[in-house]
Amino acid sequence: MYLSKSNVRLANVKSILNYIYTNQPISRAEISVQTGLNKASVSEITRELINKKFILETGSGNSTDVGGRRPILLEFNHKFGTVIGIDIGVNSIRYRQCYLNGDLITKDKKSSDKVNLYNQIFEILTEINKNKKKVLACTISVQGTTFDNKIIFTPNYNVLDLENLNNHFSFPILLENEANLAAFAHSFEYSESNSASITLRTGVGSGIIFDHQIYYGFSGAAGELGHTIVYPNGRDCICGNKGCLEQYISEKALINDYKKIKNLSNASVKNIADDFHNGDSETIDLITNFTDVLAIGINNFFLLYDIPKMYLVSNISSIIPDISNIITSKITNVFIQNIEIIDSPFSKDASAYGACLFSINYFLDNCDKY
Repeated sequence: MYLSKSNVRLANVKSILNYIYTNQPISRAEISVQTGLNKASVSEITRELINKKFILETGSGNSTDVGGRRPILLEFNHKFGTVIGIDIGVNSIRYRQCYLNGDLITKDKKSSDKVNLYNQIFEILTEINKNKKKVLACTISVQGTTFDNKIIFTPNYNVLDLENLNNHFSFPILLENEANLAAFAHSFEYSESNSASITLRTGVGSGIIFDHQIYYGFSGAAGELGHTIVYPNGRDCICGNKGCLEQYISEKALINDYKKIKNLSNASVKNIADDFHNGDSETIDLITNFTDVLAIGINNFFLLYDIPKMYLVSNISSIIPDISNIITSKITNVFIQNIEIIDSPFSKDASAYGACLFSINYFLDNCDKY
């Protein structure tokens, strides 16, 4: 493939900006050494980035052993603009605005209206846009399959028209799967090149990170763990199959099973946790069966993708923190050694935080558009 000089230069600009973002503070000389670009190119490109206010000169580094002038250090200007992350749940919408280093400016939550989700998101974006902090990108987290910035399938609400939001705002609006964004958040925060996240919400999702990148598969369906079948001819699933994993281990499924054994019309995860901690035998049996099935799903996941570490994102694990250890003890497959299953430190905010970070990544990869 032929690359024009302009394309090569653009690639170098993005490479240098990303390198400064990841390794700041850093001198021009070190950038040249680490990226392999000559000093003249680095000087020209960093001058352009300074003029655009993408980076700042922030001080002097140490001189070399033989003396000479101390190098001027460069840092990424994390207040050049802001990003927005929105996570649409079945019952609530979580949203936040961050600077380009992930520092939180504001966050909030409101009940979701399934009939008027588009209008709700439009109002949130309009309100945030009023605070006069320049917005560079927004990512919206949805429970469903997304690919190439399009929503392919959403089982729990109708958000197929969210793509039209791009017609009303000056900044790009990206659409991404909630489990992918949860995985992206953990990968970014802990600098992990290969890891995964499983989300137990109304459904069950999994996000996979290979070499610091979200793995989508051929059409975006990679990681749809909830729609793998564990019970042939089992419970009906909205995807069209029977016996899908999420019909047994999602938060919704766990609550429904609890309501049946307790003959209740309403219940919450907290009710289940209270009974579990109080030693209620029926609830203990329920959680035992729940973790048995979840362990099967995670076992299969590890064998398919050979990922060393997984973060569990759910209300269930935040209230019953022993779940990750219980699941680990139930995975005894000889092919799976030294795996880690960790309760997510971000809990309910994992996807919204990941949405902000995804927006930052978009800016870094598309800096030429700003």
